[in-house]
This record gives sequence, structure tokens and C-alpha cells, in this order.
Amino acid sequence: MKNKIILIENREQAEYYINNADKFRNFFPTALVFEAEELLSRKGVIFKTDEDYEADRIFDNVYNSCLKKTEIIIDKVKFYYKKINLAHLLYADIFRFLAYFERNRIVIEEILRVESPEEIAVFESDKIGGAFDILKFLSEDKIRVIKLEKDEKNEKNINYLAGAVQKIAAKNIVNFSNKKKIFFSGSRTLFEPLVSELIKNKNNLLVRSHMNLQKSWFSGKKYIPFYQLSGFSGKRTNKDIEDIERNFAVNFSDLENKIIKNIIWKMLNEKFNLAMNIIDELECLAMKRKIDLFILDDGADFFQKLVINVCNIYGIPSIILQHGLISGEAKSIGDYVLAFGEKSKEKYIKFGFNPDEIIIVGAPQYDSFCFRDKNTNRNKKILYVVDAVNNEELIAGHHLTKKCQKEILKSLFRVMKKDFPDYGLVIKGRKNWDLNGLIDYVAKEEKFTNYSFFIDADKDELLSSADAVIIHYTTMGIEAMLFGKPVISYEFRGMEKWNVFSRMKNVKFAYNEKELGEAIKRSINEKQDGEKIRKILESELYKLDGKSTKRAVSFINGILSK
Repeated sequence: MKNKIILIENREQAEYYINNADKFRNFFPTALVFEAEELLSRKGVIFKTDEDYEADRIFDNVYNSCLKKTEIIIDKVKFYYKKINLAHLLYADIFRFLAYFERNRIVIEEILRVESPEEIAVFESDKIGGAFDILKFLSEDKIRVIKLEKDEKNEKNINYLAGAVQKIAAKNIVNFSNKKKIFFSGSRTLFEPLVSELIKNKNNLLVRSHMNLQKSWFSGKKYIPFYQLSGFSGKRTNKDIEDIERNFAVNFSDLENKIIKNIIWKMLNEKFNLAMNIIDELECLAMKRKIDLFILDDGADFFQKLVINVCNIYGIPSIILQHGLISGEAKSIGDYVLAFGEKSKEKYIKFGFNPDEIIIVGAPQYDSFCFRDKNTNRNKKILYVVDAVNNEELIAGHHLTKKCQKEILKSLFRVMKKDFPDYGLVIKGRKNWDLNGLIDYVAKEEKFTNYSFFIDADKDELLSSADAVIIHYTTMGIEAMLFGKPVISYEFRGMEKWNVFSRMKNVKFAYNEKELGEAIKRSINEKQDGEKIRKILESELYKLDGKSTKRAVSFINGILSK
């Protein structure tokens, strides 16, 4: 019998395959995502995964090649809505999509090369850049398309209702307040120190905002409303839309790669209408003087760029708050950047930021660490903090793939079982990470039970009680050092250039199981040099004096008083 394969990209497809096993008895399954792999394994199905085709360093060139392609696309696609080039707003989205597409393309081409299938069964999907999209161009003559009926869920309606209620409340607060209205967008962990200080001024109203539904919160006894910028349709005419589509088609006509051209068209077509709706809503707020300042994290994504473009048009100052140590590219956005320190400033300048607009304040989110007692007791606990990036946002060669995540877990479980049986392993996951289930899955394979897994646990408590902390390059490595804990980075050849901890001499690196065991042994036996660690941290974070928030607030107050 000639080789036939079926590609499975999600749990629903895996369930369909299992329930129709007779129908596909001549097709060998390959699971391309963990949720499909987990279900197939639980049901006793023999299958392959994307990892079986992921050779070492196969993704080395993904980041740089996709960056170049993004620049080409952005350069070719130019059209405007209310003086804003909509294509430029999507730089980060296009880059992430291309990286997602390129990773899938490399794996699927490798599957085709290795298996040389006579026929490939693939599920029809409107998912941009997935297996169906790619195979239509790579091997259309060999495809058998499987159609699934969509199960409509009401979760979206529930979220819409919750967002609408929050928005009405926030809108009333904003409309009837005579205070300085400071909108901000970013995580609570990043912004809470700043918000808590700014809200002390009775003339300030702090409003959390984003296009996606998020939570409001209380700072002390003061309510911080959430305003969802979901957009509303403005006064666009049919001619406006026709002009945009015509301009899009003309500028896209000479893109060479027909796969990318087709998929980018689908992606941008979805995003442009959303962008125009949000621009209209922001414009309405700006014209009514309902925003005095907008502070955003340094993600430089679609929403950040959109906000800053509107702010620029209406003379509303915008400030970018650095979130973590810079490991990749950073595009110049915002009027000002509140940076960690000189090394970060050098990076921002390299990426095109004006030196006069980069204000070094330190890291407000770490102020509270400066006054905490260091727990130096030996608790016989090792903490592993996962680097959690979801599948569709993962840039292969820059972030850890599922295969890399498995390698770390297997090495860690084997080392703990063999060399540190009297130590407990604590693993910190992340809410909504699509690989949270991987920990139990691999532990079961390795017959390892001496571990605890947490998603929402107090990370300060986890760090404080750990004898050593293992990471890849999550920012929790900085927090571990602030707690005076030894840090180990499990790394992969070719990925070191992205690891910000590679320039910190106190961090131990491990590339395999043996080196990991040695690094843990040294870490738990060596006494930490607090002064050395402090100097290393201050080379990145300016000053560990607990006053970063006050420096940031002082600068913000100066902007508001102009």
C-alpha cells in the first residue's frame, strides 16, 4: 500500500479522526499541535508529530527571513485612512504571521519530503497560514479535503456583553470627569506601581484600555475603569472602501510569492475594517478632549501603533513603558520611552529612537523588590519557570518550540529523579498557555511524580522559597536575582543571541541533561554574592533604590503640566 497521511491541527479534528477511524484506516495521522497529540495518545492511537520532522536548527533563519519579508510587504502596501497608513499598523502582526506560516511551511515540506505521500488528507479551515492554506499551493493534486461542521458557541456573546457593560461604566466616568484623563494599556503587573502613584493626585483619572476585553481593578479604594476600544463605524462611504481595495490590489500585484500574497490579503482584509473602526472611536475621544495622555507597554503591536498614530494627529502625548529586557527588534513608536537603563537606551537608539526621547527611570515594576527580606533558608525546592508563548505567536528559532519545551522537561525530570531525589520540583506555568498540559503529559512519560505545577500561584512566594531558579529567558529570571536566588538558563545552540541573560556572568547555562545537573548542584552549594548580583542588575536597571516609579511619575507630571 502506498503511503497516505492525515494532518491534524486541533482537538476537534483529532476527535473526528478517532470517531471515523474506519474511514481513515489507510491514512497515518500526524499531530501538528499538542492538544491533538494529547488526545490521540490518550486514545491509544499510533501517530507522528511535527517534532518528528523538526531537525536541529531547522528554524535558524526564520526570524531574519521573515523580518526582511515584512519590510518588503510594508514597503509595497501603502494606503491611508484619515492620514494613517493602515499597513504600517500591522507590522508586528504581519511579522508574527509570516513566522507562523514559515514554521508550518518548513514542517509540512519536510513531511512531504520524508513521507512522499500518495495522498494527504487535510481538514478544510479558514485559519490563515495553517496546513490547508499551505497544502493548497504546495501539493494541491494530492489533497483530500475533509469538511467539518462548525459548532457555534456563545462565549463570544458573553464576552461582548461583559465588555459592553464595562464600557458603558467607563464611558460615563470619562465623559463626566474634569480630571486629567490618563489612558494606559498593558498588564497589571507592569502598570500597577505607576497607577498606584499617579492616582494619589486627585486631579488624575486613570483609565485602563485596549481593544480586547480586560479587567478593571481597584488601586487601594480607588476604582480603575477599563474602557474597551472596540471601535464603531464612522462616516465611510462605499467610495472610500472601493479606493482602499483598489489601492491594495495595485500595490500587492507584484509580490512574488503567491502563497504569501494570498494569505496576507486575507489577513489584512480582516484587520483593516477593525483598524478603521477603532480609529473613528479614538478620533471621537480625541476631538472631545477625553484623553490627555496615553501610556502603553513596549509591544509595538497593532493596537499600540494605532493609538499612537491617532495621538500624533491630535497632539496627545504618548509614552512607552519598557516591559522587559530587549532581546529582538524594537520599532520607534511614541513620543517618549521610559527605559530601564543605559543598555536599554543603547538598544532603543540602535532601533531608530531619538536619544532625547528616551528617559532612563529604572524599572517601576521591580521597586517593591528592593525592600524585601531575602530568604536564604534551604527549602529543598527547585523552581522551573516556563517560557510560555502560544503556538500562533511563536517565532521558531527565537522562542521555544514544543519539541524544545519537551527536551527541557525531560532533562529536568531525569536530573531531579536521579541526582536530587530529596528535592521537590515546582513548575510555574502561565494562564491560557496552550502547553500547560505538557507538564503532566511529559511527567507521565518519564514516570516522574515529585513535582508541583502552578499557574496562578503567588510568584513572589514561589521565588522566595526556591533554592535555585531555572528559566530559558523569561523576565522572572530578573525577579529571581532580585530575591538573591541563583539562576540557571536552559539554552539551545543557535538561540543564545536572543537570550538577554547571556551577558550576565552570574547566570549559569546548560545545554543538555548533564550540564543541567551540574548547574543545579553548583547553584545549591554556592553562596550567592549579593553585591556582585546587585552590580549586574544595576547595569541593566539603572538603580535599585526603589524610586523608579517616582522618577517615572515625575516625568509624566511634567508632560501633563505642559
